[in-house]
Amino acid sequence: MAAVTSRWDSFKEGVLYRGREGHYAFILHRVSGLAILLFLAIHIVDTSWVAYWPQEYQHAIELYGSIPFLVSEYFLFAAIVYHAVNGLNVIVKDTFPAWWDRHMQANSVRKVLALSFLFWLPAAYFVSLNLYNHHICPALGGQCGGVEPPVAFPGLSITYLLVPAAFIVTAAVLAWGATFKESVTSKAPRYVRRPGRTFETWSWLFMRISGALLFVLVWIHVLANALLTGAHHITLEYVAQRWADGLAWGSTFGILAVALLHGVNGLRAVLSDYVHGDGANRVINIVLMVAWVVITALGAYAMFAGVKLG
Repeated sequence: MAAVTSRWDSFKEGVLYRGREGHYAFILHRVSGLAILLFLAIHIVDTSWVAYWPQEYQHAIELYGSIPFLVSEYFLFAAIVYHAVNGLNVIVKDTFPAWWDRHMQANSVRKVLALSFLFWLPAAYFVSLNLYNHHICPALGGQCGGVEPPVAFPGLSITYLLVPAAFIVTAAVLAWGATFKESVTSKAPRYVRRPGRTFETWSWLFMRISGALLFVLVWIHVLANALLTGAHHITLEYVAQRWADGLAWGSTFGILAVALLHGVNGLRAVLSDYVHGDGANRVINIVLMVAWVVITALGAYAMFAGVKLG
């Protein structure tokens, strides 16, 4: 009972700690990351059904096009956008440790929130468009659009230009106002240049590198499939055609291979803040690693096996 009370007290202290903007940005980063991890695990499993149970996959897609799921996409995309932008902010500041200036935290968080909102608006527009065309308009008996996806399949290649450009602009905005003065930067520790020899240090470095990579991969996937196409237009034929495109297949496989490990490692870090026993942490690490291997293998086999049509 004492252990449970201690963990509850640690949790309350973590939430109520007066760390101002930086602390609450940290909490929101963790909450959004855990939400994304839950969705990602479910999404990998249900997408793998294209190779195992094609009809069940089609049923899952129909559920994604329902009103409750479309409404939940407002929050899902908000979590993805914020986690990506704030994660890139952490990467930029960790690469140049002198930029972790407590006097600049409020300004830094405001930039993260502003950028997140700007990137969320197009996502909210396409979700609203799907809601209107496939649910609201038919209920009102109007002449509805939405028969064809907002962007035709060949036009989806624009995502390979838009997302990297957004990555560069976002990094530049987040770095704006920082200093490269040698008198300041020389006093900061060089974490990235000296990765160290421990598992935790390499884990930290992996989170930074994979986070930057996933900013691009995840948003190419989200923009092409969830926004510019939409759940109502995703079929077995669509998936087969997308996976026939080397870039689309590669980005999807990259998300499968890297994103889940990124999320599982993040969950491990969160749990280690509340579970302090060495034995308990070893059990947690083993369970999470097994879960990652099983889910990754499930999705990877489905991608290599291909879509079963007919």
